[in-house]
Amino acid sequence: MIGSIPDGYFNDSSLRYIDFSNNELSGGITSNISKESKLTNINLASNNLSGSIPSQISEIAGLEVLDIKSNSFSGTLPSSLFTLPLTKLSIGGNEFSGTIPENISDVSTLTSLTLGPNMFTGDLTTGLSELTALNRLSIMGIPDLSGRLPVEYGLKLTNLVELSIADTNVEGDIPDQYGMMTVLETFHLSNNKIRGNIPPSLSLLTNLSKNHKTISKPFYSFIRSIFS
Repeated sequence: MIGSIPDGYFNDSSLRYIDFSNNELSGGITSNISKESKLTNINLASNNLSGSIPSQISEIAGLEVLDIKSNSFSGTLPSSLFTLPLTKLSIGGNEFSGTIPENISDVSTLTSLTLGPNMFTGDLTTGLSELTALNRLSIMGIPDLSGRLPVEYGLKLTNLVELSIADTNVEGDIPDQYGMMTVLETFHLSNNKIRGNIPPSLSLLTNLSKNHKTISKPFYSFIRSIFS
């Protein structure tokens, strides 16, 4: 499909789910959003959409899933977005700028968060550790993202099945506390500036897998591969 998305889709009180992913739609998300909207799921991934995310998106009070990855959206994320009861937020593959908003941590319902690739700057925020319901956190392809791996992630994000922090400017060592994320299946830390020894506590991550198979080779041989 080509063309823009008609405003009516964001105002229809009968719709619950729209999925326009994997098309060639252009234009942006309208700011003409009605409080009558009953949408719970918006999937606009993999199109040619652009512009900013309007603050009026908060009018969709029941929105749980917003997937806008692989477009050309830009600007900063409106703070109103983080007043919604989101369970999944996927914004990677765009051109969002500014720092990663601290008030993402207000969305306690989030179980899946994908933040990159984007053009965010500043330090990797510790605030994400408040999202204790997360089972997937992906922060990849943000070259100007700096800082260190927060100790708090290991202490609080113990429900994570996937943790991917790759292709960034994050530096320092891996905190021992990351060994507390014992349900991790995917642990991806390649192409950063992380240095130092691999902490022995990572041997507690016995659920790590590769290609959907249980690890059969020695753990340290595998764990080194996550930095390659």
